[in-house]
Amino acid sequence: MINNRYVRWAWLLAFLFSFQVASGATSDSGTKSKSPDTTSSGSDLDVVVLTSTNFERMVGDGSVWLVEFYAPWCTHCMSFASTYSEIARHFHSNSKLKVRVGKVDTTQQRALGQRFSVHAYPSFFVVHGSSVYEFEGSRSKNGLIQFATKGYKDQPVS
Repeated sequence: MINNRYVRWAWLLAFLFSFQVASGATSDSGTKSKSPDTTSSGSDLDVVVLTSTNFERMVGDGSVWLVEFYAPWCTHCMSFASTYSEIARHFHSNSKLKVRVGKVDTTQQRALGQRFSVHAYPSFFVVHGSSVYEFEGSRSKNGLIQFATKGYKDQPVS
């Protein structure tokens, strides 16, 4: 029973979220919110900060997206941050790969974390069109690069 109730709530939240995005969510002042699409620190410049405001617009661009769900207090996330930046630079410097790299702070974007059923940090997903693939390998630079370029194609859709 609990699982069915959870699934219904998850679908309801996803529906409400998609309705909010489709309607062009605005800030309290009535103007469209303008949040940065990339981080401002130099080492993370190639990692796109994804929020509930820009997620559908950014990820829906037709590209393959490697998305990290993290929490700022997570020590594993903090220690992996520089490696994730290297992964982003790798994809950014090789335009033939056509993989974009983003991250979601689930402490600020709880609806996105729930939408992807994130229960551990960091969690990685490849989003390609309307298909979502969860990364379940070892958290390494080469493992994530391989998964985002072609490995996800061998996995069933989540």
